[in-house]
Amino acid sequence: MDRAQRPSRLDVNPNSSNAEREFKHWFATFKYFLAALPQENFTKLSILINFISPDIFEYVSDCGNYEEACLKLEELFIKPKNEIYARHLLAMRRQQLDEYLRALRVLSKDCNFRDVRAAIYTNESIQDAFIAEIQSHTICQLC
Repeated sequence: MDRAQRPSRLDVNPNSSNAEREFKHWFATFKYFLAALPQENFTKLSILINFISPDIFEYVSDCGNYEEACLKLEELFIKPKNEIYARHLLAMRRQQLDEYLRALRVLSKDCNFRDVRAAIYTNESIQDAFIAEIQSHTICQLC
């Protein structure tokens, strides 16, 4: 197994502000790593335990299988979003030129837009917020 494909050890405080983002990235790399391993005598749970810190192991030590341990880790690191607060952040986001549209797209992910046409509503909300804060009247007219 190539050393570059191995995930680092998951050692992040579940209560830190970037814990969810770090866990999602780590878990994706871990799943790719598992898929690349030759299917020999090993259990996914034993491999998972090798790649988490002792502090995080305490949360999954009582799990009987890999799927249960993964669910426990997801519950620990992935917290439900406050939709009202997420929509407030989207509406109140102020213009910062280059990063503005990218930031609006990131903020819109937590708004929990539903329906088959959710992508359309998401784009419309981003467009409304973008146009509302454009400071150049010439650019505003082009939108």
